[in-house]
Amino acid sequence: MKIFPTIVAATLFTATANAATCGATVFDKYNITEKHQIQTVVPQYCTEVKDDLSSYAAPVPFAQNYPLLEAEQKALERYLEDINDVKAVKTLALFHLERSLVVSAVTGEAVRHSILADYFLTRLKTLKNDIDWILATKTDNENMLTKTLKSYDSVSIQEDRPAQAFYIDTFNYHEQNRHTAIDALLDEIAINPNIVYTSFLIMAGNLWAGGEADYADPAVLYNFVIGSFFGEHTMALAKQQQQTWKKDPTQERFRLASIIGGIDVMHRLWLANLHQNKEAKLTLDEEHRQWFKLNPVFHAFTVGLSQFEQDDTFQEAYDAWEIGMTACDLRDDLRTCTNRPRFSYNMLGFALGWVDFLLKKGELEQAGEILNWKYAPHLQYENWDLGQPAWEHRIKNLAEISALYLNDDLSDDPMPFNLKKRKWGVNTSTCQGCHQAQNRSWSEDEKQKIMLPPEDILTLDNFPVRTTSWNVL
Repeated sequence: MKIFPTIVAATLFTATANAATCGATVFDKYNITEKHQIQTVVPQYCTEVKDDLSSYAAPVPFAQNYPLLEAEQKALERYLEDINDVKAVKTLALFHLERSLVVSAVTGEAVRHSILADYFLTRLKTLKNDIDWILATKTDNENMLTKTLKSYDSVSIQEDRPAQAFYIDTFNYHEQNRHTAIDALLDEIAINPNIVYTSFLIMAGNLWAGGEADYADPAVLYNFVIGSFFGEHTMALAKQQQQTWKKDPTQERFRLASIIGGIDVMHRLWLANLHQNKEAKLTLDEEHRQWFKLNPVFHAFTVGLSQFEQDDTFQEAYDAWEIGMTACDLRDDLRTCTNRPRFSYNMLGFALGWVDFLLKKGELEQAGEILNWKYAPHLQYENWDLGQPAWEHRIKNLAEISALYLNDDLSDDPMPFNLKKRKWGVNTSTCQGCHQAQNRSWSEDEKQKIMLPPEDILTLDNFPVRTTSWNVL
């Protein structure tokens, strides 16, 4: 491959293990506003890594779960165990209504509570419980959300807001600030609801936070609900901006429009699985295919990861990942095929994901060849703290991992590099392995340069139709 050059001799380069340390203390301070002060010292720890091949998981630094009140957490856990638990649903609906835009000033926190209140009120409605009260309350809450988030004349594509910069810094360098960074974006969107990039980051940030949360953290539901809501909002803004550009080509298009769909669909697939909504799952898979056609390299990740563990769609996932790899070989103008400051290890992450597909197919020889890519100097394997343990684990256990995939027991299938096991809902994608800079250094000039998509990906003549509501209820 052009982006992954053939290794002529393994002796050209020797990588030194420099794995991320669980339990390390991170010394950092990053202030955005007085409201969003970050602690100077933040404890950091990694996902537990077990020795047996079936339970092995790549280490992912994660400082803390989203803080929940005790009663809130218990109600959430009851709901996730049984989505028909009326008492739990009503408790959560009232909890969030009491903090929503219906009774509070317009803040990011109130917007968040209103979205969650609407989700649980909708769930109560489907359970046909206290219908009259629900409909009246739900209408009031929806009206406040509409007034707050849809009262604008034109779309803005600003990317210079402090909350946006804080989030990017967090996503690439300081994961321990993730919840504060997302809260700051919510505060921003409450004031400026028309900035499409802010909405996009809320959608993407919740996929990141939910995807990497603890195995039994019930707050992941919040991440996928909020992320899905802002998937819809981001789509509406991006479509409006695209129409503005069609009328006046001197205007700019939203540069990330072609990747909204995959992120948005992954939120809703998680909710569809939780709700045991098979029809929604099927329509979302088809929606995902439409987005894949528009930007196959990016959606190789989202289609591949969402279908990797499903035997009936694994071949489609395999094909999608292979198409993405091949496209990277043929083109040098695609962001997803490069290592840049906001995705320092895309190449190695993409490659290790492909190794997992090959192992599940029993293609050991090709998997072994790809694992030799660690010797390519320009990929900076020696600085890839989060990926090295998983890479070396596969080198040492190549045949054994493949054998577990190929036996008739699905319960002992190993966890692929890019996924994390969940107690509720489907297993979720992780982000840090590719996006955190780790020990890689970038100059300020490099950080400021944004690689725009090529014209055939930047322009969307038609956005695929969203096949479900944002709450998938």
